[in-house]
Parts: sequence; C-alpha cells; structure tokens
Amino acid sequence: MRAPAVTINRGNVGIWVVGAVALLVAGMLAAGLDLWYQAYYYASTDNAQVTGNFVQVGAPGPAQVVSLETRVGEYVARGQSVATVQLAPVPSAGATGWVNVHLRAPKPGAVVSLPAREGQLVSAGQPVVVLADPDSLWVVALMDESGLKGVRLGQPAEVHVGVLDRTLCGHVAEITPEFSPATQSNGARARPTSLIPVKVELDDDREGLQPGMTAYVKIRIR
Repeated sequence: MRAPAVTINRGNVGIWVVGAVALLVAGMLAAGLDLWYQAYYYASTDNAQVTGNFVQVGAPGPAQVVSLETRVGEYVARGQSVATVQLAPVPSAGATGWVNVHLRAPKPGAVVSLPAREGQLVSAGQPVVVLADPDSLWVVALMDESGLKGVRLGQPAEVHVGVLDRTLCGHVAEITPEFSPATQSNGARARPTSLIPVKVELDDDREGLQPGMTAYVKIRIR
C-alpha cells in the first residue's frame, strides 16, 4: 500500500518558516533572560581557589631524613607515620648514637608538600611534611571590582569544584580590597586594576577538597 503523498505548497512553507523564526526568537529571548537573571541576582567568577591552614610536621631536633612514607595528595590519618628521621646524638644528654624516630601526623589531613628529601639534614622544627587541615579549608574568589557590586558579608554562595565535579554551599565571610597593578609589555606600569579577594566559608562536607583546587564561585546578591 502506497503512503499518501504530501503536497508542499507556499502556504505550508510559510507556516514552517514562521514557526522556525518563532522558535529562534523564543530561544534568543530565553537565553537573554537567563543572562540578565544571572547578572542581576548573582556575582560570579571562575578565578577562585581552595586554600586553608597548614600543619607542618618537623623533627624534634637536628636530624637526617631516612625515609618519606607518604606522597603529595595522599590523605593521612591522625598518628600515622609520615616520615622517619635519625636524630643526632646529644652528648650533654649522654647519647652516643643516632636514634630513629617516626614523625607522625598530629591530625588527619591531605599532604600538600614534602619540603625535605631523603638523606637531607634538617634542623629542629624544620618542616619535613606539610599537611592541610581539612577542618579549616575555605575558598578565595578573586573578583573584579566592577563585578563585586552588591556583594555583602553573609550572602549565600555556590562553589563548584571542577576536579571533584561537586557543588558546595557556603557564605561570604570576608571581603578584602587588594590592588593588582598590571604591567605593560615595555615594563612601564599600566593603570592599576583591582581584584577583590572574597573569602567563602564552606557549609558542606569538605571531603576530598585539597588546597590548590580551582573553583567557580557564584554569590547570590539579591
């Protein structure tokens, strides 16, 4: 059985053209409305980074690093051995030989740097392993002065961490003016442009976050 023939006439073509134009205009209006909505109700930037307080694990006295028992990016538990050092003998204390000592993490955290290397001589308190305290991580968002209008302390914020594909909730905790002079190619100073660091405290679980991770921050200003 043959399918019925479809007759295309000028009237049908006109209807299709009008419909296509209407859809195009509707899409453009929707996109424009969304852009207006985002600009009116939010201040945002992709120039943001996770940071926080750091914990330095060092030798209790002059020592030589025997081994590093962790690596950058690893999460260690409280009390876990992160390095082994040999303490130099202290003649006044009656010590006659080097003593192996395990350096342990004073609290859980992610390893952010290993400033010492195996075989290196270190002084008392010199950091061998540096950890990030997971309970004191926050985000610093650098916002152009023109995009900061309306931002106030306490306003809610969304923080999207791309490497984790997670969006966390937070709030504006601090706004600190800071000027970052631009430099021209000939070495002369150009007109200064201002970047305002905005500190965003995180309200959600910080699991998996590490200092140095970049983020996209969106602050609700209305």
